[in-house]
Amino acid sequence: MKKRLFLFALLTVFSFVINAQETNYQEGTFILNEDWFGHQNSSLNFITSDGNVLYNVYSEENKDRELSLGATAQYGIIYGKQLYVISKQDKDQGGDKRTGGRFIIADKTTLKNQKNFARLEQNSKGESLADSRSCTGIDEGKVYIGSSNGIYVYHKETPDTLKKIAGTENPLITGEENNANGQGPLYHNQIGHIIRGAEYAFAVYQDSGIFVIDPHADTVITVIKGCFGSMEQSKDGNLWVVRNTNLNAQKYPYGGSGPQTYGEGWKGNQWVKINQFSLDTNQINIPDTIPGIRQTWYAWTDGGFCASAKENTLYWTNDNGWFSSSRIYKYDIDQGTFSQIFDAHDIHPQRSIYGAGIGIDPETDHLFVFLFNNFSDNQYWIAEINSSGEIINNYTLIKNFWFPAMPIFTDNYPPQFTSSGNQASTALSLGQDTYKLYLGDWATDPDNQDAAIVKSVKNNRQPDFADIYIQHDTLYIIPKNNTTIPGTSFDLCFLSNGQSIQKQMAINLCVTHPLPDLIAEKEASIPPIDLSQVFYDAGDPSSLIQMQIESISNESLLSAIITGNELHIDLKPGKSGEAKIVISATSNGKSIMTSFTITVSSSTGVAEGSTKEFRIYPNPSNGIFKIQPHSPEKFSVRISDMQGRLIYSGSNCKGEINLGNSPAGTYIVEITQGEKLRYSTLIIR
Repeated sequence: MKKRLFLFALLTVFSFVINAQETNYQEGTFILNEDWFGHQNSSLNFITSDGNVLYNVYSEENKDRELSLGATAQYGIIYGKQLYVISKQDKDQGGDKRTGGRFIIADKTTLKNQKNFARLEQNSKGESLADSRSCTGIDEGKVYIGSSNGIYVYHKETPDTLKKIAGTENPLITGEENNANGQGPLYHNQIGHIIRGAEYAFAVYQDSGIFVIDPHADTVITVIKGCFGSMEQSKDGNLWVVRNTNLNAQKYPYGGSGPQTYGEGWKGNQWVKINQFSLDTNQINIPDTIPGIRQTWYAWTDGGFCASAKENTLYWTNDNGWFSSSRIYKYDIDQGTFSQIFDAHDIHPQRSIYGAGIGIDPETDHLFVFLFNNFSDNQYWIAEINSSGEIINNYTLIKNFWFPAMPIFTDNYPPQFTSSGNQASTALSLGQDTYKLYLGDWATDPDNQDAAIVKSVKNNRQPDFADIYIQHDTLYIIPKNNTTIPGTSFDLCFLSNGQSIQKQMAINLCVTHPLPDLIAEKEASIPPIDLSQVFYDAGDPSSLIQMQIESISNESLLSAIITGNELHIDLKPGKSGEAKIVISATSNGKSIMTSFTITVSSSTGVAEGSTKEFRIYPNPSNGIFKIQPHSPEKFSVRISDMQGRLIYSGSNCKGEINLGNSPAGTYIVEITQGEKLRYSTLIIR
């Protein structure tokens, strides 16, 4: 952020350093600093677990290459094995000779630089087309970068290239515009906070709304309209975005006429709560007795708004001006209560919260609060407070115009399975219907929000067996009823802050040959149906599968029993209608069910033309007859005697069928067309 420092300055460009070569950067908290714009590049400090403050640690770890952060570093994350830092420009113009970058990637444990991007994008003259604003991890190796000109995608598989998500760009940017008065294109159509939810990514688009993004295809799905500021995700998984309710100041500069008054018309006294799955929205008002949440645009910053990962609570600094806030407020979402928990004036009457001001440790639930007296005083403090506002630690920094931007909290733990996830069986059973399994309580992460854990399916080893995917934290398995593939296995992946755990799943007991629906003539005799190939246990192919009839929806129409591997169906005399038969199978403690429907036509006997789907004529006959379908679809025919002996089998029988040598009597005609099976009777005289 450009600082209007009218004060005298006795300090020259310097760097405070405590040698950090032996530091364990996994145990502590980083403090990202803007530093003094116009004098030196930004810096990164580190508070160790025992309370020591190490200064300029990134520059110190990379001093052999003369590297530093860029100018006005504003945002940073630890994701996977990397530290990602966002700076608005690649280097300060005040004489700092070190090399910085708008987007910097470093090893999270050593801080050694791995990649620098001086520009996110440039025009044909080599002029920058985007200043960085924010970033968030999306998937393993993928990061979104918010900017003054859209959302850029970094992926480790294409480490030298950034691509822009279509539809997120700033149409005013050319690289040659004048932004000196704070009114140029650089200050319009910016991207603010970006949050990776369990299913979508969400990004604040200045004065226009929230982009909802498919994180796999990197495409905008929809836009939730509104004039918004900061955005956070609460423990329950909902997104909370600050809305400007002043309808007369819905565009930047929000009623202001100059740099000192930009944003004066902003009224951030309402949240829009967004369901991260359904995208349904609700409005929650902040009472008039409680200060609202200030806007974060102009020279964009992280914003004085954060959410706990341990409790369903929100925190923010009072909207008294960007550098004159002193109080922190808390909203208990479950209780619907508002309260003030902290006032810096209780420490000292001149003490205020600097800039964005606060961040919350997802592991300890402690807030880190940046404090200072005024711009003429280069003394800064960091207060570490608990959720009640009690001071746990107070860190006094060495004197320097740090202008702190935000805390960056280390990520020490991968996700881990909960008792639900650990106790869940890895062997699944799949019937012919869609299988659903809720996964929302399977994994947790001690230093991240559980609601933000991304679940995915990987390595479906038999994709022709079933479609397997996750939606709304629920696993869906849709069988394809492929009779040649007995089951499959796949991996469930749980990703949090770039670290993942997996559990291999197997579909063992499954329906491999689902029974087709049957159509029969009234009083027709249905031969025994072989069930030996209907079910299969891929985990134990030699298992004896126990089958039984679970239910018959219309017992006045028929009766049925299972003997061995055969299903016997008897139609009730003179009855017609429809019945659904449900059959269960059990193997090795697992059970599944399949079902099919029998339709008995109202026709009597087997008169010529008595079925809607097929015509058998003449019937009765001397053994020579024809079968004529009413549909051009291919069909097959099997004819058996009353003892179940097959006497004829053929396909697409368009000519005469000659059974003239067969003895007189009644025969069962079985016709298969598509997924339907029809039974009728044939009389030979």
